[in-house]
Amino acid sequence: NGMYGSMSFMPYNRGMNDIEPYIPLSVLASSIGLPHRYLRKLADSGDIPCLSVSGRRRFLLTQVQEALKSLAVSAKEKEAAS
Repeated sequence: NGMYGSMSFMPYNRGMNDIEPYIPLSVLASSIGLPHRYLRKLADSGDIPCLSVSGRRRFLLTQVQEALKSLAVSAKEKEAAS
């Protein structure tokens, strides 16, 4: 039965207990509807989290969404203080 016994492997199907996959910039941009260049600029400045893999950036959608929410709140607070 091999190393994994009788376990069968299913194709990736995102559920409650699955690990969120890292996605490339192109998928991130499509998923959240923002331009590649803008997201690249935010990643360069460290405003959104990313992981560099073999020179290519990968992102966790939920982490980027949280970072964008924080940026929006900061911008509103700056605007209100002026």
